Amino acid sequence: MRPRGETKRSKTFTGCRTCRLRSVKCGEEKPACRRCRNSGLTCAGYGIGLVWPGQKVSNGTQRRMLLDTAQSSRVFLSERDVDSALETIDSAADGACLTVKLFSVFPTTSSVDHPQWNAPSTSSDATGVSPPPTNLEVNHLDLSQAYLSSPRAACSVDDFEQQWCSPRYPTPPTWPGPIEMILPALDGFSLFADSRRERQLMHYWVTFLSGLMTPTPRVDNIFHNIFTTLAFLAKSTYRNSPAYQAFLHSLYAFAALSHTRLHDSSLFGRETGGRHVEKSLQYLSQGLTSSTQLEEQQAVLATIITLSVIPAFTGDGSDWRVHFRGGLAWLHTTDKSAWKYSRTTSTLYQFLVCLETLRPAQYNVAKDLPPQRFSLRHPELPSPESGDRSKYLDEERDYQEEEEDGGETDWYLSDVFGITRPILEIIHQINQWLFDGISPPAQELDQLELRIYRNNPEKSRFSGPDERCREMAWHHARAFYCACHIYLGCTLRRRSPKDHIVSSFVRQGIEHIEAFGLLEQDLNVSGLMWPAFITACETEQADLRLRVMKYFDKRERWGIANVTEAKEVILNVWRRKDEAPADQNVLWHDVMAEMGADIILS
Repeated sequence: MRPRGETKRSKTFTGCRTCRLRSVKCGEEKPACRRCRNSGLTCAGYGIGLVWPGQKVSNGTQRRMLLDTAQSSRVFLSERDVDSALETIDSAADGACLTVKLFSVFPTTSSVDHPQWNAPSTSSDATGVSPPPTNLEVNHLDLSQAYLSSPRAACSVDDFEQQWCSPRYPTPPTWPGPIEMILPALDGFSLFADSRRERQLMHYWVTFLSGLMTPTPRVDNIFHNIFTTLAFLAKSTYRNSPAYQAFLHSLYAFAALSHTRLHDSSLFGRETGGRHVEKSLQYLSQGLTSSTQLEEQQAVLATIITLSVIPAFTGDGSDWRVHFRGGLAWLHTTDKSAWKYSRTTSTLYQFLVCLETLRPAQYNVAKDLPPQRFSLRHPELPSPESGDRSKYLDEERDYQEEEEDGGETDWYLSDVFGITRPILEIIHQINQWLFDGISPPAQELDQLELRIYRNNPEKSRFSGPDERCREMAWHHARAFYCACHIYLGCTLRRRSPKDHIVSSFVRQGIEHIEAFGLLEQDLNVSGLMWPAFITACETEQADLRLRVMKYFDKRERWGIANVTEAKEVILNVWRRKDEAPADQNVLWHDVMAEMGADIILS
């Protein structure tokens, strides 16, 4: 007889990762096996857990690496293997799932329809919100208090039985072909999503809302390329990171509240959106202090951007100011040089700078929120009211010379949004003087106006996947250029809208607005509102007013509350101008203050 020893267990390759790690038999129940549930353990699922060389495992356990350090630098397949695999894939029937060596092919639809929204299920996850983490602690610090004190959407209904209804506005067209490049990833996202509702919200974001956020139909823009990728990361590698969870729930909230605005589903949409906003704020309060890695700080910044943009779609008062105050305070605590680390970090940083610059800066509507000086070129450039003004002008002159020499090339908003860095910097300078109540000498205004002329994008060439995108970006850039002239002339120069210089740029600006309006006829795209708003407010002639109002009418059909409020301000400005004496200049920010409108002009 053999001596009695330990029971020999065979290695299993089909059970969940938790049971395989424990070397026990797994019942393979899905989504979580019964053995893990009975043992009070977290079932790690049935996917393949891979760890790249140098990557740390969050739970402290040691996993087998897919490749060791030496292997990771070698090519595993010869050219013959690669050619053979590609020939097999090419000969496969359309719509087939196929895996050949390291290559995999998944089917996708040939066209993209606007997402169909089904009635919510009656299961325990009907709210579409993941349960809160058990170890979440709200940090009542100065940096996060602004978020915790912000107004919340009502969350009193727990049972959602109202279905998504037909849209209040005309059904938007489907997104053009390039978006199909992203759709296969939604199948992978479905494996991680906690509920059917989250999959629907993500589908709505990818196929419609993310495209509506930009003025050009590019798949490689900040919302398609960066935001969607961050959402997928939140459901995979960084699932336990509060920063990524904060961003994911902010994206869910954005999708739910936008759909609410566009469709007759107010009760269900606002409840779901409000709960996701609440979850995002809770995770964000933790992520503000715990996110020290640049990758997590990207998610924090993306969350701040998303929460700031949501009120523009929903019209929820001054919520955007709450997120701006907290976000800008947090940004001052980070390493500014780190935001130039990659295109992703630079683009996120630049977009927040753009939003901050295009908000109303006049003191009566800025509400004690001064313009912030953020620059990738001069992070610590002093403001004109602080320190020695001559030093400020010297540094500003150096900046202009660098600008005229071509400057840096890491500005990513021109090709997508049509906003160039020099024009944005000039707008910021005007805002700073307006907020501080400074009346610059005529010589400085002449230099600033000359600087606008020098940065005329008329001969600029923009990159893009096709001529249509490049032309749309060019017209947006020209609209910004004309609006910048109008902004300077009617604020610091005190010129009347009837002045021939102002009226000339108004007409040119409307022509460019109409031009990109024709180019976007069959697309659901919407650019930055600032140039159209500034131009429309100073439009005097009746025929030009009718022409520029078409811009706002189209975007109002997308259910963007910001556009509706801006349109009301413009109509009131026009009415006041028509009723005022000939020598009286009606200022749009005075009208906005009297109306109590608090909108971000982006």
